[in-house]
Amino acid sequence: MSLFWSVFPTEIVFQDSGEAAGTPRLARVNGVTMSLLDTGDGRARIERILSTDPAHFLRPDWQPGQLLNLSGCTFLDPLAPARASHSTAP
Repeated sequence: MSLFWSVFPTEIVFQDSGEAAGTPRLARVNGVTMSLLDTGDGRARIERILSTDPAHFLRPDWQPGQLLNLSGCTFLDPLAPARASHSTAP
């Protein structure tokens, strides 16, 4: 078993590994902002948790690399997929 540690993001270190990284998107999951990568199958991989609450980092289901269903995510950035349209009828 080997261990690799670096201060650089894995996208930079392993950019030639043949895996397309994509662009991380900001989303809110249960009130917590996260950086997610869409896997293309209705799920997203957690890249980072953007929180000041230490308890958020201790949840095993929110560790970087874990997969989340996109149905529970509210995207905060303009690249997010469109959600259900809202009626503007009077």
